[in-house]
Amino acid sequence: MKNLLLFLFLVANISLAQQRYIGQINDPDGYTNIRKSPNSKAEIIGKLLKNEYFFYTENSSDWYEVSTQRKVQGFVHKSRIQKVNDKELIALKINFGDYAENIHDTIVKLNILKEANPFFIIGYNYPKIPYKETEGNELSVSNKDIKLEFVTKKVNKSDYKFKINKNGVTEMITEKGESVWGYFYSKDYPEKEIAYIRITFAGKTPYLLPKTKYLFNPSISSIRVYDRGNGQYMIDFGGGDGAEGYNALFVFDEKGLVKRYLYRNF
Repeated sequence: MKNLLLFLFLVANISLAQQRYIGQINDPDGYTNIRKSPNSKAEIIGKLLKNEYFFYTENSSDWYEVSTQRKVQGFVHKSRIQKVNDKELIALKINFGDYAENIHDTIVKLNILKEANPFFIIGYNYPKIPYKETEGNELSVSNKDIKLEFVTKKVNKSDYKFKINKNGVTEMITEKGESVWGYFYSKDYPEKEIAYIRITFAGKTPYLLPKTKYLFNPSISSIRVYDRGNGQYMIDFGGGDGAEGYNALFVFDEKGLVKRYLYRNF
């Protein structure tokens, strides 16, 4: 009988889309217990505190499976969970040092990310979309909902303006608010730049992601595209080399760019 109940519970879960949401607790006590199995008599294996972000998946029962940033996995009654606006958040895998024990998951607000952070971003906790490199300078990513085309080209020096600074070094003149990424002025001119990143949502008119200018020497092999599960997608890629290195993250939806974030992981 126990095996039959377990089987029915698993089938009920599988029959629903296993979309992972970000939530916080809704409990007047200021905390909620995490149970080892989906019932109120099960062993308590952890706690969720007020204002703490965590992942959860819904199912047809009264108990939702949760996963905390401390890697505790268990069950919480659905009445104690409230969904948050995850479009303003980002789920990261970060590292504070060179050792594996320093790696952990975290959820932060998108608008707090800076060019230099007190941690290394080593990944994102979202499903990746498979990709294929169609040419040496072109990559295509697609699933049933979206297609992304990333194309690079050789830099045409005549497309840019330059000046000599007070130290006698040639500098590129950028548009207001923009910076040059991927090469230093003391070196030769950059070799590659982004020709375009074209986004096509199913049944929608394609558009080009903006704000790709001045991101030089992008690496096709570093490109990763993620499904955030809330109508938004992300593309992350690296560029430059050594001290010139950078990463670019674009969050977008069917209407266009939501946020661009540029950072250095050193």
